Amino acid sequence: MSAPSLYGSLVAAEHLPDRTERRTWKLDAAHRFRSWTGEAGSGRTWATGATRTLGGGWTATLVIDAIVTLVAASALAGIGVLISAFEENYDMPAGRHLSEAAPFLAGAALLVASLVVTALVVRSGSDSRRRASLVTAAVRLGVLLAGAVAFVVYGTLTYGV
Repeated sequence: MSAPSLYGSLVAAEHLPDRTERRTWKLDAAHRFRSWTGEAGSGRTWATGATRTLGGGWTATLVIDAIVTLVAASALAGIGVLISAFEENYDMPAGRHLSEAAPFLAGAALLVASLVVTALVVRSGSDSRRRASLVTAAVRLGVLLAGAVAFVVYGTLTYGV
């Protein structure tokens, strides 16, 4: 394959080894690849083949991930702050309250930190990093969903419906 040649600010093209196929890439304003079109032909005659847009599903997944993560982090932080009320121990010493609240507050902080890291990696512009961010977001959503299901199942089995 040849190195892509830049034509203006919106299109790059590369010829495949046999010179009868080429791939034309469309770029965004930051010169990142956004879509490509495979073409076959030669000279001035090229027929369009496969087309692919990059990153179409990422945005929705990352937005859902951000909302679910922030809601879960808020719930964990709220549980941590209100733990003495849940235990109905309003005279709980501050040291004990902090030690019992620490896992909830730490969990909330870790969720928010992982979300920030994912957002920073997505902004890097590399497609492999964006894919890694998408996988990270999907795993985080899966863990949060599994935790919610486990919580509901535990509550149902322990306390009944």
